[in-house]
Amino acid sequence: MQDFFIHLAQIKEYLSNKPLLLLLDFDGTLSPIAVTPQAATIPPKTLAALLQLEKNPQVHLAIISGRALSDLRQKIPSAKITLAGNHGLEWIYLNEPHLADISQEVRHLLPALKQAFTQLTQQFPGTFVEDKHIAATVHFRSLPKALAADFKQAFKHVFAQFTPFYMVLIGKKAFDVRPRTSWNKGTICQLLISHFQKSFPNLRSIYIGDDATDEDAFKTLFTTITVRVGKNKHSHANYYLTNQRQVVEVLSFIRSHYENRQ
Repeated sequence: MQDFFIHLAQIKEYLSNKPLLLLLDFDGTLSPIAVTPQAATIPPKTLAALLQLEKNPQVHLAIISGRALSDLRQKIPSAKITLAGNHGLEWIYLNEPHLADISQEVRHLLPALKQAFTQLTQQFPGTFVEDKHIAATVHFRSLPKALAADFKQAFKHVFAQFTPFYMVLIGKKAFDVRPRTSWNKGTICQLLISHFQKSFPNLRSIYIGDDATDEDAFKTLFTTITVRVGKNKHSHANYYLTNQRQVVEVLSFIRSHYENRQ
């Protein structure tokens, strides 16, 4: 991994004057990690930079999140930004909503799955279930450390009954439980890039994320620019930022790069 800001000349050469699809994770990238999903917000400077970029006809924005699409739409105050929720299982493109193919059998199991995990979290203080409609996330950020091992063991026991139809993505102090499918952040990024390439054949792309769930995108988009928030020698991203506060600096850099070429 290389420091993004040490290699700006290389990145400028890649971007040139070509149109850009900028793909961004939400939690831990645009927004600092919060104690609860509801508390997460985009800092004012970052939001202002994002909305300024949106005005540039050369730059196209997409936010790829583990959040439910309905939740993401409430967090992003712009209908022009493409959104994908639940790690790519649902998305909105050109104001049209789309949903990955999920079997009726899997859908019918959802209420039982959510109930099972709700009962689990009632036994452990500092844990709760986030209902994401077609998936669920079990959060344990506020769980006392002394209970962590017992909680994880209990989670595995509860989840075992759903393994034929569901999978777990391990996030930051959270277990994302979602339908077992090949759809992930990398798949949705490929789909969106192909859509935009129909109008912009010379399209460039940058993906920025911070979590293990972003590794699918990092691996899929290895020929583009991928950026991890926080250096990690095991990551497939080819660049890194020191911390989440540098994301706004990346947005400002991109804005300046394209404004200087108009």
